[in-house]
Amino acid sequence: MEEIPQRRIRVIGPRHPTLITGDVSEENILPYQRRAHQTVEASVIPNNYQQAINSKDCDKWEEEISKELENMKKLKVMKIRDRMPKDHPITFTCVFKVKEDIKKQVIENKAFVKFKV
Repeated sequence: MEEIPQRRIRVIGPRHPTLITGDVSEENILPYQRRAHQTVEASVIPNNYQQAINSKDCDKWEEEISKELENMKKLKVMKIRDRMPKDHPITFTCVFKVKEDIKKQVIENKAFVKFKV
C-alpha cells in the first residue's frame, strides 16, 4: 500500500475559535459617521386613470388631473359645454409621472392629460 504524502497547511491566526480574543483596538475604529439604516417606500406609478384612482395616493393624482384640466381651460385649449345629441364624447388618456430627488423620495406627482379626437 502506498503512503499518501502529508499536505502542508499554513495557518494564520488562532487555530480554534475559542482562542480568538474579543479585544477591540481604538485604531480599528473608523473616525467617520456611519450611515443610518433607511427604509425606502417605492411609489407605484399608475399606468391608467383607474389605477390612479384606486391607489393610496388617489387624492394627489386627482388634484394633479384637476390642475392639468384647469390649465387647459385657462389657456383656452378646450371649452366645456353641454353635450348635444349629435356630439361624440372626446376620450382622454392620463400619463402619470413621479418626480423624485436624489434619495428617491417623492417630490411631486405629475399628471398629463392627452385628448383623443
